Amino acid sequence: MLVKAKKVYKKLPLGVKMKIRKYVLRRDNASVQIKGKQITKRNIERVLYKDGRLFDEVSKFSKNYISKAGKDKKFKLITTYAEYRTLPVLEKTILFETFHGKSMTDNPYALFLEMLSRGMERDFNFVWVLNHNDSLDIQAKRFKNIENLIFVKLGSLDYIKYLATAKYLINNTSFPPYFVRRQEQKYLNTWHGTPLKTLGKDMKGSAGQHKNLSRNFLQSTHILSPNKFTGDRLIQSHDLEGIYKGEIIEEGYPRVDLITNTNEKWYKSVILDKVVKINKNKKLALYAPTWRGEVGEVEDVSKELLEKYDLISQNIPEDYQLLLKVHPLLYRYVKDNKILMDNIVPDELDVCEVMSVVDLLITDYSSIFIDFLVKDKPIILYQYDQKVYLRERGMYLDMNALSFPLATNDNEMIDILHNIDKLPRTYREKQYYVYCQHGLSSSKVIDRLFDNAVDINIKLVNNEKDNILVYCSNPKQYKAKFINSLINQKENVILWFSGKIDQEAEQFLALLDKEVKIFFEWDSVLFTQYEWCEYQYYMKNSSHYELEKDLKKIFQREIRRSFSEIEFKEVYYLGDLKSKHYLSLISKGLECPKYILYNSVESILEYQNIMRSTPKVKEILKEYKHKEDKILVGKVVYNNPKILHEDISFDVISLSEKKAYLLPTDILNKQNIVLIFRNNKGKQLSKIMSGFFNNLYDAEKNYIIYANPEIENDLKNYPNIYFVPNNVDKELFLNLLGNEEYIVNFSNPVTDSKISRLIEKKDEKSFLFNYDPTHILSYLGDEKIIPLENDEVYALQIKNFLLQQKINSQIEQNK
Repeated sequence: MLVKAKKVYKKLPLGVKMKIRKYVLRRDNASVQIKGKQITKRNIERVLYKDGRLFDEVSKFSKNYISKAGKDKKFKLITTYAEYRTLPVLEKTILFETFHGKSMTDNPYALFLEMLSRGMERDFNFVWVLNHNDSLDIQAKRFKNIENLIFVKLGSLDYIKYLATAKYLINNTSFPPYFVRRQEQKYLNTWHGTPLKTLGKDMKGSAGQHKNLSRNFLQSTHILSPNKFTGDRLIQSHDLEGIYKGEIIEEGYPRVDLITNTNEKWYKSVILDKVVKINKNKKLALYAPTWRGEVGEVEDVSKELLEKYDLISQNIPEDYQLLLKVHPLLYRYVKDNKILMDNIVPDELDVCEVMSVVDLLITDYSSIFIDFLVKDKPIILYQYDQKVYLRERGMYLDMNALSFPLATNDNEMIDILHNIDKLPRTYREKQYYVYCQHGLSSSKVIDRLFDNAVDINIKLVNNEKDNILVYCSNPKQYKAKFINSLINQKENVILWFSGKIDQEAEQFLALLDKEVKIFFEWDSVLFTQYEWCEYQYYMKNSSHYELEKDLKKIFQREIRRSFSEIEFKEVYYLGDLKSKHYLSLISKGLECPKYILYNSVESILEYQNIMRSTPKVKEILKEYKHKEDKILVGKVVYNNPKILHEDISFDVISLSEKKAYLLPTDILNKQNIVLIFRNNKGKQLSKIMSGFFNNLYDAEKNYIIYANPEIENDLKNYPNIYFVPNNVDKELFLNLLGNEEYIVNFSNPVTDSKISRLIEKKDEKSFLFNYDPTHILSYLGDEKIIPLENDEVYALQIKNFLLQQKINSQIEQNK
């Protein structure tokens, strides 16, 4: 919204867009439908700024917004979601999502059934995320008579509206990256299985593939765990230990209730028989393999799957009917296979309800065999690709050490199938993984979520330690060393990594201590439409005091998007010191006692032929409320003005609370220093300066030159010359004036008055050569001279002057 309207504005229908002169009014959060309503001038009021020009300047970006939103659907979706977050929270609305809208199943579905059994549909509105047509979904059709149940598609306007406004959010995986839980919302992440396969940062493959899941866990108020093993792995692998402020509910899985509580006869005849041809005279065996690949890169193994299904079907005893139920990520590859059509269980059906009627389970690495332990019926693990799978993915458990019958090749599988009657029905793993399953998990979880019941097993992992945040981009080895140096027993260290996950980033992340908790920044920012315009104005102009409140709101929301309600004691900025966005993100988005913008000695010394960079160590922006006046090097936070690093000694030059620099101590300890100022403009000055050194260089003296890289390159062959780049604050040289034998000034007093004022403060006894680039007048000490066109004669005049000063100095010393 680019303007605020009065009464008519508040009554605009959902999604209406109306042009008002050069501005656009968009109202996405109204409830009253009024079509074709023309907005007149008297109905509009401008956003109230004291500076009348500010609204016009900000609104100039409205055309840019309209153009961008028209081309970029993702951008439009995100800004619309941000608008919806301004609506009131719907206290009696529950949003359910399973596997990103692929089905109405798993733990959220089991909780939904428990709510229906309690009659909660009379008081609550149920919103289910379902990406396909609910009228064609056998599961969804079971509940078509519930008036307060609606279905929405992932990424639709209705979806983001309810995601932004529903009081209760229940998901077994994760919400999109733009999701930010509001403080009034409760978010239960149920997850979807005891993790046999590695999770989060423990997974093989590219780093950061779990980044949205880690972020989702932080956003949640409750995480569901069926057993201690699962809770520990979820927390550890997603770096939640010590910092997660929500509750871990360890009361078993609601979905496992469906295995023991479902009416088998009813389910088999009313539900299952409608989608597969059930032979009532046979026992049911279920083959349920998991998926292959990485998160977001599922492999098509349909040909291989068909071969394995056929092998089992040909060798299983005749009194069994073999059904196939594949992982939701794999279902799309096999759902239309004609050979499997009569025996494949649709993805819409919940696997735990299906397992309630199953007599034999065959799987590979899927955690559903843990759920099936409550049935006390045979289980077979068919891991024909065990070596490859474990090498590519990794497991938490040693599969060969489990008590289940295990086949690692086809012949072993055939042998097991021929001896099914001899298979055990109970397994020792039952006592370790399903000890919480008593058929009451759904009931207990709902009691806690809605009524805050106390008769429930809750685990808290927040260690109450202070938190240190390190923002880092442009990964370098020295940055990893510094981050590791922050590790101690008193604080949690959290890295917020920004940038592409390439080979360099992978190597950088591998260097970090295991105690460093790693989270990843997202490339898109969450704005409302008008906030986007304000942000564009801010990025292209200096800050305006009337935008501070809105800008702070934007950046605080971004911090909350990544870290939810975590509070930070200290923040270290290891990012680009020229990035207005990221500097603002840290300074405006965070409220903490200490902000430190850090560049290590390694990066500082990258200038002057040692390495190359600016010697600026720390510059806390003016808008930072809290300043930190410390220099950070290696493993130590220094207050001492002397720093020894890799056999090089440095002096800390602190100009104020905001600025500090490092200069090699060797420079300041040199005798006979010639301090040279040189303006960065004019080829003639470069020529004269080079001529000065060619004619007047004295090997016994040490030269500190404030100059640009071009001059440095011209003079690089001279020893005893120290270069300080000319983008360094000139105030730094206030700390050098006084150590020099004399000053040579090539600066233009007109264009560089600051240097001139600094030199004017010098004691009149100082040996001063002040060069006027206009060639009108120069000074040798107190003596005014007129420069000659012949540079050699001019240089000789200066040399004689300096020689006479040296003689006078020696005479003075001999007295």
